[in-house]
Amino acid sequence: MKRRLCAFLAAALCAACFTTAALAGDESLHTDYVEITCDGFAADSLDGVEAIYNLMTASPDCLDYVQRYYREVYGLELQAVGHNIWITNDDTYYFERTSDPQPGDIGYATAEERERGCGHYVLCKEADEAAGTITLIEQNWIWNGQAGVNRTISYDSCYTFYTLTSYDGSRPEAQEPTEEEAWQDEQRAATTGVLPSAPISAAANQSASDVLGSGSMTGEVSDWAQSAVAYAKQWGLLAGTSLNANAAITRGQFARLLVNTAYGLGDWLDLSQPQTEAARLGLMMGDAYGNFDADGTLTREMAAVVLTRLWRLTGDALASDESVLWQLFADASSISDWAREGVAVATTAGLISGTGSGFSPAGNLTCEQAVTLLARLYAARNYMSL
Repeated sequence: MKRRLCAFLAAALCAACFTTAALAGDESLHTDYVEITCDGFAADSLDGVEAIYNLMTASPDCLDYVQRYYREVYGLELQAVGHNIWITNDDTYYFERTSDPQPGDIGYATAEERERGCGHYVLCKEADEAAGTITLIEQNWIWNGQAGVNRTISYDSCYTFYTLTSYDGSRPEAQEPTEEEAWQDEQRAATTGVLPSAPISAAANQSASDVLGSGSMTGEVSDWAQSAVAYAKQWGLLAGTSLNANAAITRGQFARLLVNTAYGLGDWLDLSQPQTEAARLGLMMGDAYGNFDADGTLTREMAAVVLTRLWRLTGDALASDESVLWQLFADASSISDWAREGVAVATTAGLISGTGSGFSPAGNLTCEQAVTLLARLYAARNYMSL
C-alpha cells in the first residue's frame, strides 16, 4: 500500500562506484543522498513501509523501521537486542542466518563490527549476487542534514543477515494494512519520535566547549574507543574535563560529561554546576544524606540507569523487556533489582553492551568507556554515525 510522502525526494547525488573487495568496518560502495525538508520526511520505502526522518527533532531509530516493516507487512511483532532477533506474537516463525539475503531480510552489525560507536539494523532492499552487492533501506543513515538512501554494501561486509522462516520452512503471507494501521502511519509521519513533554530537543547547535573549552583525555586510548573519543571532543562532550582514559571514572566526572551531553542536545543548563544540574534533571541523585559522592566510582549498572534516564529525556520513552537480560548475559541475576529496567533499555537502545563474560554490573566504568557511551547517545540523538 502506497503512503503519501510529506515531500518529494530531492535530486539524488550519485556517488562513485567502488569495487566489491572486502571493506573495513561499515563502509559503503555507493550512497545516494536526499535533503530532509520537513518532519515526517519519507526518504525511502520498501513494500509501502516508509523510512521516516524528522528535520530537527528526534526521529525513530534503525530498529523502529525494521519493527514497523514486519508489523505492517506480515503482522508480526519482533524484538531485537544485538544479533538476537525474535518474534514475540507468533511462535511459528523465527529468524536464521543467511548468506543469501533477499528483500526484507534483516541485517545487523555491532559497534565493534562496524568500527563505529553503536550497532545498526538495516533491511535488504535488493540483492545482486552477480555483482556481489546488497542495497539497503534503513533509518538514521544521515549526514549533514541529508538522508542516505540506496546505500550499497558488499556481500562480505560487516553485516550479518537474518531471514524469516518457520519450523516447516514456510514464510508468512504479506498482508494489506488495516484502515486503522494506515491512519496510524499517517499520524506517525507527522509526529513520529517526539514526546511533547520532553525537556530536551536534539540538534541545538550548541556545545559546552564554547563555554568551558574542549577538555582533554590523557593515557592510551583503546583502538575501539578512539573514534568515539575524537567525536566526543569535537562535539564538546569533554568540555571542562581532564580525564585519564583507563582510570575508573568518578561520579563527579560523569556528571560533568552528562551535563555537557544534555547541553549539546539543547537543554540550557548552568554548566558551572554539573552535579546540581544532573540532579535537577533527575539523571543523578545523591544518597539519603544529601551527599553526591563526587569522588565515588560509577558502576556499569549505575551508568546504564543514568543513560536510560537521559535517553528518555531526549524524547524516546523506550519500553523495557527485562527478559532480554537473561538471554544476553550469564550474570543477569547479579544485576540489582533497581537497575534491571535501565540495563534492559540501555542494552536494547544499543548504548551499552556486555564485557565478553557477561554484563559485569558491579564493574567500574573507565573514562574511555564512559565517553564512548555518551558519544553513542549523542550521535543517535543527532542522527549521526560514529
